[in-house]
Amino acid sequence: MPQKTIILLLNHIVNSFIPNRCCFCHSSHPQTGIACQACLEDLPWQMTGCQQCALPLPVSPEADSALICGECLHNPPPFTHTSAAFRYLPPISDQITRFKHQRDLVAGRFLSTQLAQQLRLDYEYQAWPDAITAVPLHWQRQLWRGFNQAAYISRQLSLELKIPLLHCCRRKKATVKQQQLSRKQRLKNLRQSFEIMTNAKDLHLALIDDVMTTGTTARELSSILLKAGAKRVDVWVLARTPTPGT
Repeated sequence: MPQKTIILLLNHIVNSFIPNRCCFCHSSHPQTGIACQACLEDLPWQMTGCQQCALPLPVSPEADSALICGECLHNPPPFTHTSAAFRYLPPISDQITRFKHQRDLVAGRFLSTQLAQQLRLDYEYQAWPDAITAVPLHWQRQLWRGFNQAAYISRQLSLELKIPLLHCCRRKKATVKQQQLSRKQRLKNLRQSFEIMTNAKDLHLALIDDVMTTGTTARELSSILLKAGAKRVDVWVLARTPTPGT
């Protein structure tokens, strides 16, 4: 019997006797996947948000489906639309940390699948991007971390949504981590950090990252892609922080 067949058979036997465990409450559950239905329903799903930057906004019966936040009205970003599956709150923030810093690929697949489902809703009445591209890591940080989480998400989405994957940009300058910086410091930190590697002319692109906080990285990269000839840039992230700059 071929080795692959034996492995598949053993996996089937193990899964038949060992119940699935929810990654959030750790209870056994009969559903496929890594989370039980109760925990799925209790996750901080992205509901009403700014159509440009996905900043969570109050939900009301009168809410306009094309809401734009004050920041985007005052200082419009170069990207057209942002999609996020979640708000960046526990337990999703914990899952993203495990995926990003501990290379928990089970969490990564789960999060990417939820984003793909959200995207199918967001693009039900609009054209899909021509290609997907990931926010790049500098080679030193990628070597240290072991992988680029944005590139992993991009590959998963490309497979699920059947959209081509392009390596459009390179991070040519090693920068300090953005998390502890103010908005002004982030802008300065990213200035002239990226360069175009692939022809983006006349393409509608989806730029992929794990979390959007201030949107500084998305603004910088979108601006570079548009200057290189892209006709539109959308941003796709696993989660959006609930308030700007947090």
